[in-house]
Order: sequence, then structure tokens, then C-alpha cells
Amino acid sequence: MTTLGDSRRANESQQRALELSAPTSTMTHALLAIDATACSHHTATSSRRVAAPWPP
Repeated sequence: MTTLGDSRRANESQQRALELSAPTSTMTHALLAIDATACSHHTATSSRRVAAPWPP
């Protein structure tokens, strides 16, 4: 979902994955944290792109 730009659904999926993963699964938690950061970055970049005049 992150790659598709659907931040809301990506966040929901990340939260559900955290609920389903074992607390000791550090790799899963790390990968989800990386994906969450990418999602936040994508959302922020998209927001700036919309708000900023063209050309940048």
C-alpha cells in the first residue's frame, strides 16, 4: 500500500501486522518501522508537492 501511495491503508496494514507478529520478531518490527517511515515520507512529500508552486 505504501508503494501505491495509499497511506491510510498502509498504516492500517502495518498496525494489523504488528498485532499478529510475535513480540520477539525483531526483524518484522524493524521492517514495519521502515515501511511506516517510508509511508510518512511519501505522505509528506505528496503534501509539499500539492502545496508548493510550480516550478519548485
